[in-house]
Amino acid sequence: MNRRILIFFTFCFLLFVFGLSAQDTWVHNYAPFGNGDDENYTVRNIAVCQDGGYVVNGTYIYDDSPYVIIEYGFLMKTDSDGNFLWAKQDTVSFIERTESLAFVETDDSGFISAVTNSTIGGGNALIKRDSEGNREWVVDNGEFQVWSMTKTSDGNIVLSGILSLGLPAIRKINQAGTELWTQTYNPSNNRETGRLFSIIETSDGDLASTGYIQGNNLDIFVLKTDAYGDTLWTRTYDGFGYGDLGYCVIETSSSDFLVYATYEEFISSINIFLTYSSNGYLLSSHTFNEIIQASAVIQTQDEDFVSCAYPGNLKIDSEYNVEWLSDYGGYGGDKSILETNDNFLVFPSTHYSGSTQRIKITKTNGNGQVTSTDDLLITKPNYISLICYPNPFNPETVIQYQISEVSKISLAIYNIKGQLIKNLVDDFEQTGIHSVVWSGKDDKNDPVSSGIYFSRLEVDNKILTRRMILLK
Repeated sequence: MNRRILIFFTFCFLLFVFGLSAQDTWVHNYAPFGNGDDENYTVRNIAVCQDGGYVVNGTYIYDDSPYVIIEYGFLMKTDSDGNFLWAKQDTVSFIERTESLAFVETDDSGFISAVTNSTIGGGNALIKRDSEGNREWVVDNGEFQVWSMTKTSDGNIVLSGILSLGLPAIRKINQAGTELWTQTYNPSNNRETGRLFSIIETSDGDLASTGYIQGNNLDIFVLKTDAYGDTLWTRTYDGFGYGDLGYCVIETSSSDFLVYATYEEFISSINIFLTYSSNGYLLSSHTFNEIIQASAVIQTQDEDFVSCAYPGNLKIDSEYNVEWLSDYGGYGGDKSILETNDNFLVFPSTHYSGSTQRIKITKTNGNGQVTSTDDLLITKPNYISLICYPNPFNPETVIQYQISEVSKISLAIYNIKGQLIKNLVDDFEQTGIHSVVWSGKDDKNDPVSSGIYFSRLEVDNKILTRRMILLK
């Protein structure tokens, strides 16, 4: 073959391969509920779905304090290329403000999310959605605050976090949200509080979890139980400082447990890998100064380790030597990084644009780099939302609604019989967040009785309703 022709075909082949590689990596930024200066998003976990798409969870915050603060968890789905499909609010009528800390995909391609409010009035709930994000049920999760969830081989789900007494806890539920059992853990019987940030099912059908336990200070806490939550062994690790936290636990290919954690040594935070045998013996500890804040870790197909951390992701070989530090870091939950079947890395993080924060999903190559220049901001068109707070209320409640474009809207109050009680808004509104106060009176300005009422928002033939309870 002519030398020039050979060089030409070689060049075309390399260009084709590089083009495919460039298309396989991307960075997308999302603002599905609003893109204003007062609107921010935090991101926690990511999962690859049965259909190859991605789902992330986190919390949306609109802060126009001291007047209005709106906060709710969310679940967002994309296709396998990061193209936006849907985003849903994890609002709950009996919790004033929510944040989403964990979720799992169910066997029917739906999702169960765990939401909580740990600061204002408390409250915890589980929300079930179908594959399109439509809500199917809500379960009051009592005083169990969930930080991690994983599906077990028997088709059920285990939750780890903290129970009302302040102790680390594990709960098992079925996919209908029914509690099967709950266990709390206090290894030395003199600890004050603690929580479990990460939980996995082990290869032998047991459970492993990590978090912290508090005595005088916070110590890294590692726990292994049987399938019923009964303790097999517990370990603590004291970094000599106040805030020693275990963020993520995985089982390695050698059946050991790797705990990704942060501990304080004097005035600085240090990231550490702790390796325990299946029987709970500490085999090794390795610290890293290249990163500031730990989040999650996975073992890759080449049996190295990749961490999700701030300010950058880190890859470490099996001897714990640093191979690379990427520019695409972030901090989230214990499941905030994953590897695809074709050796690409995908993780969510928070994108900072000035003083605002957006959702960010990055797909990198195996070296933690993005070879394409795709960096998009994706917002959801024709979005509406409706929130009422406080709820229950007496004597008045704020009805907050959000629209994504200039629209003719109608907002009214109805009683439980479907009878119109009061028209609140019937006009064109600008894009953004609006609020109106209902003081528990009808159109004649007469007080209404205690009971259940509904706020009904209609925007361009789309209708949202929210139940409200007036208590006198």
